[in-house]
Amino acid sequence: MSDHAITCQHPVPAYFAMPCVRCLLDSRHSQAIVLISAASGHGLAACGAHREATATVVPRIEVDDDNAVRVLFGLPELPVEVGADCA
Repeated sequence: MSDHAITCQHPVPAYFAMPCVRCLLDSRHSQAIVLISAASGHGLAACGAHREATATVVPRIEVDDDNAVRVLFGLPELPVEVGADCA
Protein backbone atom coordinates (compact mmCIF):
# COMPACT_ATOMS: atom_id res chain seq x y z
CA MET A 1 0.00 0.00 0.00
CA SER A 2 1.28 3.44 -0.92
CA ASP A 3 1.60 6.14 1.74
CA HIS A 4 -0.51 8.30 -0.60
CA ALA A 5 -3.52 6.08 0.17
CA ILE A 6 -3.56 7.15 3.82
CA THR A 7 -6.36 9.66 4.39
CA CYS A 8 -7.51 11.82 7.28
CA GLN A 9 -11.00 13.22 7.85
CA HIS A 10 -11.61 16.34 9.88
CA PRO A 11 -14.93 18.10 10.52
CA VAL A 12 -15.35 21.44 8.79
CA PRO A 13 -15.24 24.19 11.45
CA ALA A 14 -18.60 25.93 11.95
CA TYR A 15 -17.13 29.31 10.95
CA PHE A 16 -15.76 27.91 7.67
CA ALA A 17 -18.35 27.74 4.86
CA MET A 18 -17.11 25.29 2.26
CA PRO A 19 -19.10 23.57 -0.52
CA CYS A 20 -18.90 19.86 -1.31
CA VAL A 21 -16.60 19.39 -4.32
CA ARG A 22 -18.58 16.43 -5.70
CA CYS A 23 -21.81 18.48 -5.62
CA LEU A 24 -20.05 21.37 -7.38
CA LEU A 25 -19.02 19.01 -10.19
CA ASP A 26 -22.76 18.40 -10.75
CA SER A 27 -23.46 22.16 -10.62
CA ARG A 28 -25.19 21.75 -7.24
CA HIS A 29 -24.31 23.42 -3.97
CA SER A 30 -24.32 21.78 -0.56
CA GLN A 31 -22.42 22.51 2.62
CA ALA A 32 -19.41 20.31 3.29
CA ILE A 33 -19.26 18.66 6.69
CA VAL A 34 -15.80 17.09 6.41
CA LEU A 35 -12.39 17.83 4.91
CA ILE A 36 -10.71 14.72 3.54
CA SER A 37 -6.98 14.84 2.88
CA ALA A 38 -4.40 12.32 1.73
CA ALA A 39 -0.73 11.92 2.56
CA SER A 40 -0.04 13.14 -1.00
CA GLY A 41 -1.17 16.60 0.08
CA HIS A 42 -4.38 16.57 -1.96
CA GLY A 43 -7.70 17.09 -0.24
CA LEU A 44 -11.38 17.75 -0.91
CA ALA A 45 -14.39 18.88 1.07
CA ALA A 46 -17.44 16.60 1.17
CA CYS A 47 -21.07 16.64 2.28
CA GLY A 48 -22.57 13.69 4.14
CA ALA A 49 -23.88 12.10 0.95
CA HIS A 50 -20.47 12.17 -0.77
CA ARG A 51 -18.18 11.51 2.19
CA GLU A 52 -17.48 7.87 1.33
CA ALA A 53 -17.00 8.46 -2.41
CA THR A 54 -14.68 11.40 -1.75
CA ALA A 55 -12.61 9.33 0.68
CA THR A 56 -11.93 6.82 -2.11
CA VAL A 57 -11.13 9.51 -4.69
CA VAL A 58 -8.75 11.72 -2.68
CA PRO A 59 -5.85 9.21 -2.47
CA ARG A 60 -6.05 8.67 -6.25
CA ILE A 61 -5.69 12.36 -7.20
CA GLU A 62 -2.41 12.91 -9.04
CA VAL A 63 -2.88 16.37 -10.57
CA ASP A 64 -4.85 19.51 -9.80
CA ASP A 65 -7.19 19.20 -12.76
CA ASP A 66 -10.99 19.44 -12.67
CA ASN A 67 -11.47 16.90 -15.47
CA ALA A 68 -9.13 14.41 -13.79
CA VAL A 69 -11.18 14.70 -10.59
CA ARG A 70 -14.42 14.33 -12.57
CA VAL A 71 -13.11 11.07 -14.06
CA LEU A 72 -12.14 9.74 -10.62
CA PHE A 73 -15.73 10.38 -9.47
CA GLY A 74 -17.04 8.57 -12.58
CA LEU A 75 -18.39 11.75 -14.19
CA PRO A 76 -17.92 12.69 -17.85
CA GLU A 77 -15.15 15.13 -18.67
CA LEU A 78 -16.09 18.66 -19.66
CA PRO A 79 -15.21 19.67 -23.22
CA VAL A 80 -12.05 21.72 -23.58
CA GLU A 81 -12.72 25.19 -24.96
CA VAL A 82 -10.58 26.01 -27.99
CA GLY A 83 -8.28 28.90 -27.18
CA ALA A 84 -9.12 28.81 -23.48
CA ASP A 85 -5.42 28.88 -22.57
CA CYS A 86 -4.55 31.56 -25.09
CA ALA A 87 -4.24 35.16 -23.96
